[in-house]
Amino acid sequence: MRANTNPPGQDLAGLLKTLEEQLDALSRRLGDCCEADVRKWRLAAGSRQLARFAPHSPLIAAICGGGSAGKSTLFNALAGGSLSPAGGRAGMNRRVLIGAGAGAWDRTDALERLFGPFGWQPRPLADPQDLTRPGDPLFCRSAQLPSHVLLLDTPDFDTGARGVYTNRETARKALELADLMIYVFTNSNYANRDNTDFIAEMLTGVGQRKAFLVYRVYPSFSSREVREHAMTVARNIYGPDAEKYLLGIYRVDEDNRVAAGRRLMAPRPLDGDGPALLQALRGTDLRKIRLALYASVFRDLLSLGRRILDDARLKVDELELYRDALQAAQSHCVQTALKHFPMDRVMRRFVRIWSAGDPAHVRFMRRTGKALSFPVKLVSRLLGSRPPTSPDTKAHSKGAPPVEQRIRADILEGANRLYELSLGSRIKVQVSTADPLADRIRRRVARIRTARRDDHPLPQITDSALPAVLACRVAAPAAVAAVQEHMRRHNWKRVLDAIAARSTKIVTFSDEIDRELGRLAADLRSRMTWRTRLTQTFAAFLNVLPATAAVTYILSTGDPVGAAGIKIKLTGLFGLHDLYALVALPATSGMKQADRRQLEQLLAPVAQVWFNSRLQAVQHIFRKEISGGLIDSAREDAEAAHRLITAVEKNLVRCKNVWSQS
Repeated sequence: MRANTNPPGQDLAGLLKTLEEQLDALSRRLGDCCEADVRKWRLAAGSRQLARFAPHSPLIAAICGGGSAGKSTLFNALAGGSLSPAGGRAGMNRRVLIGAGAGAWDRTDALERLFGPFGWQPRPLADPQDLTRPGDPLFCRSAQLPSHVLLLDTPDFDTGARGVYTNRETARKALELADLMIYVFTNSNYANRDNTDFIAEMLTGVGQRKAFLVYRVYPSFSSREVREHAMTVARNIYGPDAEKYLLGIYRVDEDNRVAAGRRLMAPRPLDGDGPALLQALRGTDLRKIRLALYASVFRDLLSLGRRILDDARLKVDELELYRDALQAAQSHCVQTALKHFPMDRVMRRFVRIWSAGDPAHVRFMRRTGKALSFPVKLVSRLLGSRPPTSPDTKAHSKGAPPVEQRIRADILEGANRLYELSLGSRIKVQVSTADPLADRIRRRVARIRTARRDDHPLPQITDSALPAVLACRVAAPAAVAAVQEHMRRHNWKRVLDAIAARSTKIVTFSDEIDRELGRLAADLRSRMTWRTRLTQTFAAFLNVLPATAAVTYILSTGDPVGAAGIKIKLTGLFGLHDLYALVALPATSGMKQADRRQLEQLLAPVAQVWFNSRLQAVQHIFRKEISGGLIDSAREDAEAAHRLITAVEKNLVRCKNVWSQS
């Protein structure tokens, strides 16, 4: 990069602003994903930070440290007067005090333009006691301070207990906008990692801000001890390369006169030939400091942006994994809702449609067959013979609910289960390995396990004890929390009532099902040979079995005589009855295995027509009333996140190119 004191150009400022908006949108889409990192980005690259990079912007030096370290005492010494209350209890000062030297920065409107983007409106200091009450910063004038420097006296950041600090947020805001810091510490807290970790976050979070170290120490401490303790602080803040970020180390010997307010604090350079702290501030090279800060901030922004994108990709994978698991759970609950299959109604419907298309001579032969079978049926009644009883008939005789009520209960059971899964903190579901979802779930879990960097529970997949089944357990991502909360606010009983009302249509036959069954019947007829047509006529005349079995069996085997025994085989499954089948039973040897397979192959399309249509109907109900909002939200957020990730990637590259040319 060429040496240049000018701030980033308008193109770079615009790109950074666009990136800030895109990263904010990405975080919101993924449930406040990477919120801490996005906040760092806003502070380092946002419009309020760029305002400080304007030409002639002053150098902001913040005095910071723990309670009773001597911050206000040092501020008074550098400003040349008793401006900030000093001494007394820790945490006494609650506001930031801005010390401005002679020049433009002693005007209120100029300071408002500088600090306004940070939400602060500085006002002149009228009474030092005002600093002991929370509020916006106050400022004072000092002819002793350099004209290009604004000196901040910040509240201590460690007053409090159990992780609750009274002034930490105020101190944080002040330190985040500083170009360099003056860190004051004592022998009692120089090794306090909580303090130095907080300062390290401020100095090195985004960009590398340099610092002066001021050690308030007993006069008996040697220079070697002072340096050793100061370097412990420096390494805790900056790491092993601490020395290159130190602008100087100063010691302040304990003095009762200073504590009593009769004398100003006098920091001395640890190296005896170094400049006094005020002289060091006055001689600070604004151009050099600002260029170094620009470069380090921009370098860290690029790194931070890439880290945010990596985390966002991980969150998108988690979101899409959750969506896949929820879809699998929805399918499972829909199938549960259809576990009672009214095959007898479906087959009777198909038979009526099939029979309606029979040639006239077949319809005549069937009527004739019924007349001829009447004497046999009469003899059976006189002998006390009873038709076989299907499971459905037995159930009705015992007062069991009809099929409509069973299907309604099944649908409500599936709905309740899907509702529980949709609102739960995790989804546990089994997926057939033949389902494309299974492969997607395996790939996404592998990527998440590779990328995971925190202690968040990992998604689990295992091969189930069942053959060809994948068991999956997935946590609900933060992105769906708002939709889940919206679902909880709805009256679930009303939703169940709406589902129950619509469930009555599941067992009815729609025009669409009739059209599908009609197409199936037409297809079967088109594949009939002259032999199967002849055997159908013969079976219709004998009426040895119901038309359902006659249609299916004869078309598949061409054996009208053997068909007499099929009725007994199908009774338990379909709930069909035929007295003549009982008479024919002694002469029946049953179906061969090959014949049964042929029959099943022919019956399957009929059953599948109804099942598919009802499956779609139940799925539509469940999606609309329960899981659809979650699935759609997860899909939309993932798609939007993908677009934002691509846009951020491109803009990061553009930023790098613009910066390298500036």
